[in-house]
Amino acid sequence: MWNTESTIQNAASAAHVDVEHCVPRYPPRRKERFENEVVPDPRSDFLRLFRLMGTPPGMGRELDLTVLTSFEAAGARQHIVLAFHKPVSLGSVAYPVPQGQPHTVKLSVLKADAPYPPDHEDEAQWMAFEDSGSAPWDVVPAPKNTRTRALRVTFLKGADDIFAALDDEKSVGGTVDALLGGDDDEAEPEDDGLGAKKKAWQGTIEGMKLLRSRYANLAPAAKVSVSSGSINKIGEWDAERTEPLTEGNPGIYMLEWEKKQAVCGLAIEEIDGARTEIDVYTGPDAGAIDMKSAANWRNVATYYQDRRNHWSGTDGYNGQARYLDGYVDFGGEVNTRAVRLRVVEQWYDGGWRGLMGVRRDRGGQALEPARCRIYGVAVLQSIGGEDPIDPAMRERIEVVDVKTGKIAREIPARKPGRLAWDRSAGTLHMISERKVLRIDAAGGKHAPLGVDAIDPRAMTFDKQGDICVYDGDPERQNVRVYDKAGKPIRTIGTPGGCKAGPWDPTRLANVKDMTIDAQDQLWAVEENFYPKRYTIWSIGGQFRKELLGNTEYGGGGILDYGEKSRLFYGPLEFELNWQTGKTRPREIRREGTDRG
Repeated sequence: MWNTESTIQNAASAAHVDVEHCVPRYPPRRKERFENEVVPDPRSDFLRLFRLMGTPPGMGRELDLTVLTSFEAAGARQHIVLAFHKPVSLGSVAYPVPQGQPHTVKLSVLKADAPYPPDHEDEAQWMAFEDSGSAPWDVVPAPKNTRTRALRVTFLKGADDIFAALDDEKSVGGTVDALLGGDDDEAEPEDDGLGAKKKAWQGTIEGMKLLRSRYANLAPAAKVSVSSGSINKIGEWDAERTEPLTEGNPGIYMLEWEKKQAVCGLAIEEIDGARTEIDVYTGPDAGAIDMKSAANWRNVATYYQDRRNHWSGTDGYNGQARYLDGYVDFGGEVNTRAVRLRVVEQWYDGGWRGLMGVRRDRGGQALEPARCRIYGVAVLQSIGGEDPIDPAMRERIEVVDVKTGKIAREIPARKPGRLAWDRSAGTLHMISERKVLRIDAAGGKHAPLGVDAIDPRAMTFDKQGDICVYDGDPERQNVRVYDKAGKPIRTIGTPGGCKAGPWDPTRLANVKDMTIDAQDQLWAVEENFYPKRYTIWSIGGQFRKELLGNTEYGGGGILDYGEKSRLFYGPLEFELNWQTGKTRPREIRREGTDRG
C-alpha cells in the first residue's frame, strides 16, 4: 500500500469547525414547513464558502449565503471569525481580495496562549498576517508555524488600526437569529460623538480557502501575455474569440518573469473553459518567449474546470456561486521563466442531466464553443515555515500483514505513486517524481531503473522480469517495455493518444493501472469518462480486446433518428447492430473529455 497526497492540501475540514463560536453565529437548519421545501441553511453555506465542505453555495435567495459577510453595524471595524474545536495548522489562505471598497481586509489568527472562546474585539488575542493580500485573486501566507483555534477576517474603515480602535466600540456579536426568525434586536446606529448617527455597514468577501502549507503568490510580479482579447482592471481575461477552442487553436494565457522562479503549482479562481493544459517553459534563460510554440515547453498538468448546478428548486442549485476555484499541483518544484495556460476545450453539452453551466450572469447554461475567460491565477511558490509535517503522514509505503491486517512496517518514500512487484527478482518498485525506482525495503536510498520514460504513470512486470511502463507524455501515450537493464525492447499501442477521427482501439489514453494475467496478457485500465475502458494485449504487443464500462448515472446518449444504427454519447459515435444487439465505437467526433 502507498499513502500520498497532493502537496496543496486543505488546512481543515467542516469537522474541525466550532460553529457555535464562529462570528457571525448562524443557527442550524430548521425543519421543512412543507414537503420538499428547500430550507435555508446559512450554517452550511458558511462552511461551504470557506471551502470546508460540499460545493460553493449560490442559491441567491435572501436568507441563503452567497458571500461571507460580517454583521451590519456601525463602527470602524467588522469581523468574521472561523473558530475550531482544536488547533489546526494553517499555512496560507486563497481568496478574492475585495477591490474598490471603502474598507480594507486584515487577516489574523488567534494566539496560542489566548483564551477560548476568543474575543474578536480584543487585539491582544490576535496575531496579524504580515500581508493580507492585495491582488484581486491572491494567496497569502499565515505567520510562520501557525497552529490556531481561530482565523479572523477584519474589515477596517480608516487608515490605521490604532485610530480605528480609538473610534470603534464593541461591534455586534451574538447571532443572526433576528434575520432568520429569532429574537435578536436590530443594532442601533452609534453616535459619532458629535451628535450624528454613524451609518451601519458590513464587510464582504466572496469566499476563502485554507491551505496547509505556506505559499507566496508570484503572479503579481509576472508579465502577462495573452493570445487575444483584453484583461480588465481586476485581472480578468476575456479572449473575445469567434472561433471554437481546440487543441490546435487554444486560448493562451502566459505569465513570464525576467529570471527563473521556483514554482510548485497554481491556485485558479475560475476558468470559463472545460479543459486547460498547463505548461512550463524549458527554453533558454534569456531572450523572448514564444507563447504559441510547441518547442521549449513541458506539460505539467491538465486542469478540468467544475461547473455550477442549475437545477433550480433543489438543494443542489448553486447557479449564482461567485467563483469555483481549483488547485493544480505540479508534482514538485519546477524552475522556469514562464507558465502557460492553454484553454483547449469548451463544454459541448450541459453535463449531468443537462443542468450544468457557468455562473448565471456569465452565460448560465448557454454553450458557446468560442468562449474563453480566465478570472484569476495565482502562481504558487512554497516558502516553508508552516507547522512541521511528519513526512510519514503522506510519504510512506505501508507493508501490511495480510493475515492480521496490521501494518508490519513503513518504508519512507518521497511522493510514492504506483507500485509494482517483480516476481522474478523479488523486488518492489514505485513511480516517484516521474522516475521508476527500485525500493530499498530497509528504508535506504531507492535506486532508479534508468528507463527512458518521460512521464511514467503505471507499470507492471512479466514473468521474465521485463517491465511494462505506460508513458503519459503527450507524444507517446503508449506502453514501453524494458529489459532488466532498462533497455527498450518494444512498445505497445499506437503512440500519440486518442485522436479525433475513426475509432482506433490501439490508441491509449490516461492509463492508471496495468497487470499481466496468467495467460501472459497485459491489461491496461484507463481513467477516462468517454469511454470507460480496459484493453487487453498480448505480451508481444498485439491488440486483442477492449472492454467498455457503463454510462454516466441514469444513462445517456442520443440516437440518430434518421439512422438508428448511429448513437452519439459525449464526444463518441457508436455503431449499433439491431439484429445482433452488439455495439462498437465508430468515431471520436472531437477531442477532449467534455466532463460535466
